[in-house]
Amino acid sequence: MKDSHTMNAGDVLAGIALRPCSLRVVAGRVWITREGDLDDHWLIAGQRLPIQPDQLIVVEADSSASQVEIACVNNRGVLIAILRCFGTALRQPFRAAVGGAA
Repeated sequence: MKDSHTMNAGDVLAGIALRPCSLRVVAGRVWITREGDLDDHWLIAGQRLPIQPDQLIVVEADSSASQVEIACVNNRGVLIAILRCFGTALRQPFRAAVGGAA
């Protein structure tokens, strides 16, 4: 999933990622602050910054128009693989427990 945002000078974009993402500056220069990060970041076109799940980020365009792209990891394939493993395990024949209370 990719979202592209064009921002005029001084415009602010804020949000919380629901899964791991990467913010890439396509054009211009932006200032970024991330919740839990003691450092602020200035990024120019071509630079990236990782965004952690449940992490608030604030992005502000510098003195000119800027464009940022936010690409998030699609965990759907991993989730489907996990569910298939559980489904396979649940379809196995019943196995009686050995031992226990007498």
